[in-house]
This record gives sequence, structure tokens and C-alpha cells, in this order.
Amino acid sequence: MTPPPGRTETVRAASALVLAPHFDDEVLGCGGLMAQLAASGAVVHV
Repeated sequence: MTPPPGRTETVRAASALVLAPHFDDEVLGCGGLMAQLAASGAVVHV
């Protein structure tokens, strides 16, 4: 089921690897998720 607009799901992970084809794509595309993961203690590699 897809969550309704404006509702977020909690993502838990020990680490994450973010690959982006262009400069700033990682921040614009998933910056919030990267911040959430880092705040929860995950290691985030860009």
C-alpha cells in the first residue's frame, strides 16, 4: 500500500550507499532520507 501524501514512513538501516549521476542529485533527491538515516546512527556514504 502506498502511504498518502504528506505521510512518511520510518526507514531503518545500519548503513546506506547513495550513488548519483550529477552533482547535488543526492541532496535534492534523497537529502531528507540521508539526514534521517544519519540521525538514527546509520553510516551514510555518498
